[in-house]
Amino acid sequence: MEIRAFGATSVSVPPGGASLPLGMKALGLCAFLVDQAPRPATRDALVELFWERVGPTQGKGSLRQEIRRIKKSLGAAVFDSAFSVSDTHVGIYQGAVLYDGEQISLAADAKDPETLASLLTLHTGEFLVDNAARAESFQDWARGRRVHFNERVIAALVRLSDSDIAATMVERAQRSAERIIAIDPLHEKGHELLIRCHIASGRRAEARAHFERFRATMLQEFGAEPMREIADLVAPGAPAGTPGAAAGPAKPAIAPTAKAGGARPTIAVLNVTKHLPPDRAYLADGVAEQLVASLSKSTWIRVAALSSAPFAPGGDAIDRGQRDLRDYADYILRVDVRAHRQRVAILSTLSRVADGETIFSAESEDESDDILSLQRNVARRIASIFEPMIIDDQAKREAAEEWREPDDVNHWRLLMRARWLFWTTRPSNNKEAQRLLQKALKISPLDVPTYCILGFSHMLDAWSDWTDDVAGSVREAQRWAGRAVQIAPNDGWAQLTLGVACSTPDTLDQAKSRVAHALRLSPSLVVAVGEMARFHAFDGETAEATRLADEALALSPYDVHAGLWLRSKAFARWIDGDLSAALELIDFALIIRPGWFQNHYLRAAILIEQGKDAPAKGAFLRGQKLMGAYSDAALRIGHPFRDRALHQRFVQALNKAGGSFAL
Repeated sequence: MEIRAFGATSVSVPPGGASLPLGMKALGLCAFLVDQAPRPATRDALVELFWERVGPTQGKGSLRQEIRRIKKSLGAAVFDSAFSVSDTHVGIYQGAVLYDGEQISLAADAKDPETLASLLTLHTGEFLVDNAARAESFQDWARGRRVHFNERVIAALVRLSDSDIAATMVERAQRSAERIIAIDPLHEKGHELLIRCHIASGRRAEARAHFERFRATMLQEFGAEPMREIADLVAPGAPAGTPGAAAGPAKPAIAPTAKAGGARPTIAVLNVTKHLPPDRAYLADGVAEQLVASLSKSTWIRVAALSSAPFAPGGDAIDRGQRDLRDYADYILRVDVRAHRQRVAILSTLSRVADGETIFSAESEDESDDILSLQRNVARRIASIFEPMIIDDQAKREAAEEWREPDDVNHWRLLMRARWLFWTTRPSNNKEAQRLLQKALKISPLDVPTYCILGFSHMLDAWSDWTDDVAGSVREAQRWAGRAVQIAPNDGWAQLTLGVACSTPDTLDQAKSRVAHALRLSPSLVVAVGEMARFHAFDGETAEATRLADEALALSPYDVHAGLWLRSKAFARWIDGDLSAALELIDFALIIRPGWFQNHYLRAAILIEQGKDAPAKGAFLRGQKLMGAYSDAALRIGHPFRDRALHQRFVQALNKAGGSFAL
């Protein structure tokens, strides 16, 4: 059988078979199952996805009817060869179905231009865009997959168009650029590629006209100009492109004075090593270079690498360095490497340039057998510790300053104050954070961190039940996170935020995929490692959850998220039935973050299963006092177990401790 989910959704039996007369839910069911293949879905999960507004018994009856309709339309022989149906699960056998989603994924991953070009034929429209099945859970899933496929296709077509322009295949390059814009009308790279195609074909007037139309749209939608690289292509006096000529590299902008106009803080990485023998001096240089490479992936800070030579006249290198850096950087990270035989010790010290205060210092030791691996691992560990510390320092200092709106408002101050308010985890502060972030977007409408914190703030509303519509808050989180990814698809924080916004019971796979991609983009993004631990815990994959939680804690043991990573590890132990270890871990998490009500709820569940009813009820009451009312919907989003049995086990324990949640 063949299932097409792009453009006009259809199910047919090739060769030459006409589309079968299936309804919207049947088509959606087929698309969902083939997209999940070869892993089957539980009947409970399918009922929650497509029949969320009816009871479980009625939903299971409706699912049986849809399966019978599909079987009748396909014929028993075709159905039995493609579908795996049991009392508990429904799935599609791998390789039994021709699925355009799989073809598109394979083409998007290809490296050769001809295979990439097949996307122009395969991608005939957006994923399930014509399916109007009236089930919000299904539509949420479809929207998430639509964003996923759109991003993959766009990234592949960007590569194809760039390659084709260089190979003077301008006509196909233009088709790729036009397809990118059709998928995302505000995709700046797509418009840049189309303008380059016009220029390469000698249509300079058309290139200029297209730029002006795009510029008007950008100003109307975001109040912002297109990227300077695009404007430079059509600027008066710009060289007329020849077929195959790619746009030249953009001229580097002059770095603004630190914090000028609310800019991100700049961290200067300074190698201050003095005691290495000449034949091992490369060790310190390598660590500093790898550290710059890791920090440069941050969307929150600017980074610069500095040679120690200008700051080493006599013994006052540090003092002079701070005077010289005052108008250039906000923080300085000094790296001092020492080696003895096969042992290497690295001392990293972060200080504030303005007042010379040392914020934190960390020392680590490693074997030097594999120098390149050592340099990468050390740089990742240092970046994991110090990047969050810089942002926390900025937010705390902003919170301590006097605030007068609108006189003192700039984008960075709005963002930092909003981030501090968000981390207080209070409903009124979270709402105020959202107001400030909306205001910040009016100043910098394409700022990725602002969209990210907005996304997290709406997830906090859902997790904490500070909203009348938990599912609506999750959708809002996905909308803001999706915009961050749309603006910067290669930004680790953007991908992380969308992954977290997708961490619902039905979209854990998408959440994992997003956050895994965030880590590929930014390996030092330790919070992404911690979130992956949470996803695996609620997916029942306890060994991997424990490994990832330990990795996050080892990379950045001083992180504000550490209490959450310990909670994920505690859940893994609870799932495995190791209640003593789970209790020890959640007690540790409560030392780090005593005000997070979910820690108290997990502690109550653990104590109930240990038979300690009185302390369990006390733990539940403390969580209830911190939280107040807590709905079934918020509980499900905050504890997205994929296995319904684990969810029921958790709810039963909470109810014995004093709750009244629905099973």
